[in-house]
This record gives sequence, C-alpha cells and structure tokens, in this order.
Amino acid sequence: MADTCKSLLELDLSGNQLTGGFPPDFSACSSLRILNLGRNQLSGDFVEQVVGKLISLKELRLAFNNLTGDVPLPDLTSSKFLEVIDLSSNGFTGSLPAGFCPSFPFLRKLQLADNYISGSIPADLGNCTNLQSLDLSFNNLVGEVPLPVWSLPKLVDLVMWANNLSGEIPGDLCSKNPALEMLVLSFNNLSGKIPESFTNCADLIWVSLSGNHLTGEIPAGIGNLQKLAILQLGINSLSGNIPPEIGSCKNLIWLDLNSNQFTGEIPASLASQSGLITPGIVSGKQFAFLRNEAGNICPGAGTLFEFEGIRPERLASLPLVNSCPSTRIYTGTTVYSYQNNGSMIYLDLSYNQLTGQIPSAFGVMDFLQVLNLGHNSLTGRIPNSFGKMTLIGALDLSYNHLTGPIPDSLGTPSFLSDLDVSNNNLSGPIPITGQLTTFPASRYENNSGLCGIPLPPCGHSDHNSPNTNADSRRRRIAGIGASLLIGVVLSVIILFLLALALFKIKKERSKSEELANGGGYIETVQTSGSTSSKLSESELPQLSINIAAFEKPLRKLTFACLVEATGNFSSKASSDPAGSAKCTAPDSRTAPSSPSRSSSTSPARATANSWRRWRPSAKSNIATSSHSSAIARSAKSASSSTNTCGLAASTWSSTTAAREPRASTGPRGRRLPSGRPAGLPSSTTAASRTSSTAT
Repeated sequence: MADTCKSLLELDLSGNQLTGGFPPDFSACSSLRILNLGRNQLSGDFVEQVVGKLISLKELRLAFNNLTGDVPLPDLTSSKFLEVIDLSSNGFTGSLPAGFCPSFPFLRKLQLADNYISGSIPADLGNCTNLQSLDLSFNNLVGEVPLPVWSLPKLVDLVMWANNLSGEIPGDLCSKNPALEMLVLSFNNLSGKIPESFTNCADLIWVSLSGNHLTGEIPAGIGNLQKLAILQLGINSLSGNIPPEIGSCKNLIWLDLNSNQFTGEIPASLASQSGLITPGIVSGKQFAFLRNEAGNICPGAGTLFEFEGIRPERLASLPLVNSCPSTRIYTGTTVYSYQNNGSMIYLDLSYNQLTGQIPSAFGVMDFLQVLNLGHNSLTGRIPNSFGKMTLIGALDLSYNHLTGPIPDSLGTPSFLSDLDVSNNNLSGPIPITGQLTTFPASRYENNSGLCGIPLPPCGHSDHNSPNTNADSRRRRIAGIGASLLIGVVLSVIILFLLALALFKIKKERSKSEELANGGGYIETVQTSGSTSSKLSESELPQLSINIAAFEKPLRKLTFACLVEATGNFSSKASSDPAGSAKCTAPDSRTAPSSPSRSSSTSPARATANSWRRWRPSAKSNIATSSHSSAIARSAKSASSSTNTCGLAASTWSSTTAAREPRASTGPRGRRLPSGRPAGLPSSTTAASRTSSTAT
C-alpha cells in the first residue's frame, strides 16, 4: 500500500456509505494533496492517526460524517500546507481551540458549521491573516466577536449565524475589510446600529442581520452598494423610513425588512432596478429558504440562509423567533441567470407600521415571486398592475386598511399558490378568474364587503361599490328581518289554507251524513239545453224522493195512468203486497214496480205524502198543482184493485228502489239495472223486498 499511494495526489471518496475508520495504511500517501471523505458515515479517531501524517495535504474535507470529540485542529498541525479545512456537520464538541493559526500559514477557508462547539471565539483566530472564509454557523458560541476577527484583512465571507453571539458590529468594519462579500450574522444577540461604513464595502453581495436586536435607521449610503443582491434586516428594532436609495441597488433581488418599526410610505423606487440586474450575480452560493407557513403566528414569509455545510434535518429543528419552527425548507444553489435582465424576486415588508398606498410600480417586477406587505397600515386599492407580475407565487396583503374590489387582473398570474387579503376593508365579489376561488375562506375573511366563492354568495348587486362595516351590518340585519317577516306571512297563509280545507272537509262530511239520513231535495237548474241537479240544504222527511240518485231522467207518467195504477187511489191497491200493475209512459217505457215501503202508515196516506213531496221538473208531464189537490182528496178512498198500467201503488217511495241489490226482470221481459241507483244513500232500507212482474 505504501508503494502504491506514494504518488497519489487526490483521493475523493465522498458521497458513499463508508463506515468505521480510515485505514492506517493511507498515512503512507505522503504526496496526497486533496482528501475528500465527505458525506459518508465515518467515525473514530482516524484524523489524528492517519490524516495528521499527510504532510503534503492542502484540502481536507470531512463534512457530513459521524466524527465526535474535540475539534481536531491541533492534530493537523503537521500538515502545514493546509488551505481548506472543512469539518462541518459532525458531532464535535468542546471549545474552539486557540493558537492553531501559526501552524496553518496558508489557511484560506475554515468551516466548522453545524457542530456542537461551545464557548467563545478565541481572539488569536485573527492571526490567520490569509483567512478568506470563516463559517462557524449553527453552534453554541457565546460572547462578543473579537475585534481581530472583525479585522481580518482578506476576509471575504464571514458567516456565523444561529449562535448566541453578542456585542455590536464595528463601525470601521468595511474600512478594514474592503473585500467583504458575505456578512451573515442572523439569529444572534447582536445590538447597536448598522454602521455607516457599509458604504465602503463596495463588493458586498449578501448581508443578513435578521433576528438580532439592532436599532436605528438603515444608512442611506447603502444605495451605493451596486453589487448588493440580498439584504436581510428583518426581526430587529429598526425604525424610520425605508430609504428610497435602496432602489439604487440595481442588483438587489432579495429584500427582507419584516418585523421592524419602519414608518412612512413604501418607496416606489424599490422597483426601479427592474430590468437592470446582472445575470448570475450570486450564482454558486449554497442557500436554504425556510418557508413560514404558520400564518399569523410567526412573522415574515420565511428566512433565507447561507446553507453550505448544514444538515437539513438539523435546520428543520431550528427555533427562529418566538419558537416558530420552519414548516418547509427549500435548498439549492443560487443560479440567477435570466434570459433578460431580471427584477427583484423576494420582497417582505410585513409587520411594520407602513402607511400610504401600495406603489403601482411593483407591477413591473416581472420576476417577483414573493410579496409580503401584511400587518401594516396601508390604504387605498390593490393596484391593477399586480396582474402583470406573471411569476408571483405568494402574495400577502392581510391586516391592512385596503379598500375597493379585488382586481380581476389578480387572477392572471398562473403561479399564484398563496394569497392572503384577509382583515382589510375590501368589497365586491371575488373574481372568478384564475385560481382566486380555490383559496380557503380564511384568506378572505374579515372583509365586510367581500362575497362570492369561497365566501357566501353575493346577495346584492351593489357589491362593486365600497362598503363600510356599518353598512354591511345594516344589510345583514335588514336581510334577517325580511326573512322573518316572509316566514311569518307564509305561516299565516298556510294556517289559513289548512283551516279552510278542514272546514270544507267538515262541511262535505255533514252533507254526506244528511244525505245518508234522507235529507235534502232537488232543485233543477237549466244549463244550455241539459238539466243538472244540485242539493238544497233544507231538511225534509225521509219519504222525499232523492232524484239526484238516479242515473237517468225520471220516466214521464200521465195522471190517468197514475189513477189507473192506484185503482183510483184505492187503499186495497196500496196495501196489497202482491198487487202490481204496469203503466206505459208516453215515451213507451215501462216504469218498474216496487213493493210497499212500510205497513205502519196507511197506504193512501203514504201514497199521498209521496206524491206531495215530489217536485216535478218543468219538463214532466205529470199533473199540475190542481191535479195534486185532487190526488190528495182521492187518496182516502183509494181501492186495492190492480189497474192495467202495471205500476205498483208504492212505487214513489224513494228508499224502496234503493234496496234492490240484484237485477230484476221488468215488465214485458226487459232486464232492469242491477244494484242500487248511483248516488242513492246506502242507509236507505225497504220494508219489503217483494216485487211483481207485469203480465
């Protein structure tokens, strides 16, 4: 092995699944300059036993393994040519060792991020005068950053976010570090003001000071930073106006000023750099964006981190502010290569005290993807120009005082996946264009005049005009009152109709019972050549003839025939149960004969009563009232002889005909209808079922 690797210059075994230690035989690779064992599962103390003996080593990359113990910098002092030491994302503990810089005179890059290093930063770290990149992020470091570290002359990237560092940023930072490009100190306990000397850091690309306790105003000279692409000052105590000079940073693509105390209006100049950004200004930087999806519980739309050397699983558990966990993490490498010069892609001004209207100039930011203006005191309308932001994905305008309708143009952007306009004074129907109707109702709530999907439907046609909360309240009360009134009126109408129906049913039932008991008599009514009948409500004795029960008109009888049939109204003819007669009417029809109704009443009286109580119609050929009187006088002397008319003396008993259940043979062999005539009351009884057949 020793003879084989003597000429080996570079060994890259990264991104495998290697476990355990590193073979001791590799210590014989005396010419090895680059060793990359990152992204494995190596463990043990092979750094001291093997790596420390590689005297020609220039780059050592052991990130993303399972190495533990103290930071092994003292074990590498034999490798005096080391330029890059990357021990990120392991399990190293203890404090950062001091006094190692003289052993590494060529050290350019020291990365110890994502470990468990505690204590303070040693001041003699400033002796690494060739150090260009220092990354101590995501550890447990405390105390102030030593001034010699701030003053490293060749420092380009100073990244120490997510620690407990305190103190102030030196006022002469950029005077001593003119080559500084990245200053990422977010989520520490830094205090004081942003130094005015930032104007001298002409090469600054990424400035992140979010999550500290900074006060004062943003220096106006920051607009001189023509290379500045990312400016994060959120979650501090900064105040004053947002300087319009920021719009002069023509390469600014990410501006996060959320959760401060900024006042005044939003400068329209923030959109003035659109179309001027140089493609690829921050290409090649590792980043992680922690998306805030906790709604109004946690401030801001999210946080952008420099992500080189950080394990995603540890980042997910990072408590940012107010113990708000991140809910979604996006990682990658910055590649901003627009076909044309682009615009700002991220703008978060939420949780401030900004007033005035939203600049319509924001609509020209063609590449804007996140716009958060929520939790301010903005007024006016949502600009129609927002429909031109074709790449917008998240738009938050909640908790302001915006009025007017939601513009239809807002449904134009096809990438809009997160919209919140709740808690404003918006009015009118929610446009059905695009995906505006697909967002939950909570994204539109507490707007007095908004209606339509996903909110309740619009009830009035005047929703396009602005409405106040009082107007909406009055409309709701009026609507409720009208609904109650309509309900009461309908209830009264229904009850009235029900009572009327019950009354009619009861009345019909009474009539039926009256008819069943033999009540009522017939009144004829002439209707267009035909005769119809209707019941009169007058009560008459049960011997009355219920002509309405017959399906056919009454047969026409002559008075002579009637006298002949009753034997001149003889009592014998009326009382003889076997007596029968026939009488041929003028229309040649023969009337059926029936037995006597009752034996308790004299035949003559029954016959006379029957005749007296029958009212003939106008077309009957029966005798008139003078004949009726003669009939009454002759009834007492009626005999029992049978006449030649063939009609029984008691034929006119209305109840007699009703009791014949079967068909009988009529005079001259004609078969009569069976059953009782239609409409005749079923309660009618006959005293006798005997009938005679005419001979």
